[in-house]
Amino acid sequence: MGYALITGASSGIGSELARLFAADGHDLVLVGRREDLLDRLATELESDFRVKAVVMPLDISLLNAPKLIYERVSSKEGYLKYLVNNAGFYVHGPFTETDWEAEAQLIHIQCLNHTRLTKLFLPGMIKAGAGGILNVGSTGSFVPGPASWFH
Repeated sequence: MGYALITGASSGIGSELARLFAADGHDLVLVGRREDLLDRLATELESDFRVKAVVMPLDISLLNAPKLIYERVSSKEGYLKYLVNNAGFYVHGPFTETDWEAEAQLIHIQCLNHTRLTKLFLPGMIKAGAGGILNVGSTGSFVPGPASWFH
């Protein structure tokens, strides 16, 4: 049936998406920073849904993260049917006061690395004639909120 790879799978929307894919019988590659939460989720999904859940503890903000994920999945886990680009976070506060390193990390995760994962995995999906990519986002990125204006 092929694997579903989910970034940001250790909590929130990512772990819920993993449960949905597992309920549909898909084996999983769970990517996230918190290995203990990923291990717990993998154990739960394997027990409840009788699927295989591979844990990849990795900070997806690292520039080489997509390549590491692709190499592991391509060489060891088999066919990737679904890619779920879910990992992300938000930087709070007035732009003039927020931390540049946090913003750079956000850009690496939500723009560069999700795009790179798509670029790496999409050709295999096209070749197989099957698969899908889900890019998870928030409408919050399109509307102003507290501390989002220039001070």
